[in-house]
Amino acid sequence: MKKIKALGAAAAVAVASISLAACGGGGSSAAGTYHLTEITEAGTTMTIDELNELASQFGMDEFDIVLELVDDGSFTLSDPSGLTGMEDVQGTWTEDGGTLTLTAEDSDVTGTLDGGTITLSDDSGMSMSFAK
Repeated sequence: MKKIKALGAAAAVAVASISLAACGGGGSSAAGTYHLTEITEAGTTMTIDELNELASQFGMDEFDIVLELVDDGSFTLSDPSGLTGMEDVQGTWTEDGGTLTLTAEDSDVTGTLDGGTITLSDDSGMSMSFAK
């Protein structure tokens, strides 16, 4: 049980530490709904399938962290599964040449957009990947 709580906490920390952020923008092919596919923290990567398998061993629902980029330049990062206990994060986004910038709560985070995959990372080495 400690392991699943630690993973849930890691997911929550990942989401919070990437407390997202950007300057207006949108109108790009980046707009759409993206679902978490993997988290990397402290050199360990877990795919969403691995997280869900572990959660199911403890009778928990599946993880589903969603990043929605709207054409008007706004975004929402949410956890419909409720497993991380995080509140929705809302802000604005821009995309320029494959670099995605999210702005929320007076901070920016940048990531990459490669096809239908977004990868966000912070200075601690934690990263989250999302697929459209």
